[in-house]
Amino acid sequence: MTGFVVAFLAMALGAGALAVVGRKSTNGTLPPNRWAGIRTPYTFSSEDAWYSTHRHAGPVLERSGVIVAVAAVGCLILALVEVFTVALAAVAALVLSTAMVAAALYAWAHGTARARRELGPS
Repeated sequence: MTGFVVAFLAMALGAGALAVVGRKSTNGTLPPNRWAGIRTPYTFSSEDAWYSTHRHAGPVLERSGVIVAVAAVGCLILALVEVFTVALAAVAALVLSTAMVAAALYAWAHGTARARRELGPS
C-alpha cells in the first residue's frame, strides 16, 4: 500500500496546486507565464486573452482542485489505515487522476470559449 499512499499524497498536492492556480486566475493575479495556467497560442496572443481566459477558467480550476484534494486526502487516510484493497486503491487513484485531467481540459475549453465570446478571436 505504500505506493498508493505516495500516489494519493501526490494527487492531493497536485490538486492543491490546481486550486491555487484557479484562485490566482480568478483574482487576475496569475501573470502570463510558461509554467502555470492555460498556455495556448490564444492565451499568449495578448494579455487581454490571457486574463479573460483565466478569469473564466479560474473558478472551475479552483473548485475541482479543492474537490479532488479533499477526495485524495480521504483516500490517503484510508490507505494509511489499510482499509483499501489494492484493487480499490487502484480504482480510486485512476478516478482521481482522470477527474483532475478532465477538470483541467474542461476549464481550458470553458475559459477559452468565454474569452473568445468576450474579446473575439485573436
